[in-house]
Amino acid sequence: TGRNDWSSTLSEDNNSYFYPSATASYVFSELIDSDALSFGKLRLGWAQVGNDTGPYQTGLTYGVNPNYGSSGSATVPNAQNNPGLMPEQTSSFEVGAELNFFMDRLRVDATYYVSTTEDLIFNVPVSAASGYTSTVLNAGKTENRGIELAISGTPVQTEDFRWDIGINLAKNQNELIELAEGVENIRYTSLFGVTLEARPG
Repeated sequence: TGRNDWSSTLSEDNNSYFYPSATASYVFSELIDSDALSFGKLRLGWAQVGNDTGPYQTGLTYGVNPNYGSSGSATVPNAQNNPGLMPEQTSSFEVGAELNFFMDRLRVDATYYVSTTEDLIFNVPVSAASGYTSTVLNAGKTENRGIELAISGTPVQTEDFRWDIGINLAKNQNELIELAEGVENIRYTSLFGVTLEARPG
């Protein structure tokens, strides 16, 4: 597949981004004569996806305040906008297998995946002497990797009754790989001296 987006929230220089995907599968059980294995398939997939930002992040905009009597006013936001913002891009790789045994009475579906997102858009703190408290940057890279395992079976099956049972297991690890040069951490929020921050690693 292939897709191209044009985003109205990015500047004209960076508002067009293309992202493809490709998948393939191989049913190997058709070549195997086995009483135990009734179905076997391997699958492989790779994909990219783009993501833009919210509106009014690339140019100077003013916030309009309620009137004070008959006088109106507008203020500059605390975050400095960035006309050079790039779209975020996520690349994913996945490999998996489906295995059915004993005339489909026992079924196993296993998947391993890795997903990397680059050019993450963050509000990064800056010195208030600049007139702003933060600036909008493509400031991060994260990685998700994990496994998913589904096991199901049919322990009882008659002409009038069928009992299926299944279990799902999953594990995911999310890690911030890097931040923009000169940025050691990004603080999301703080309360009573406790902070929630993103740090590489």
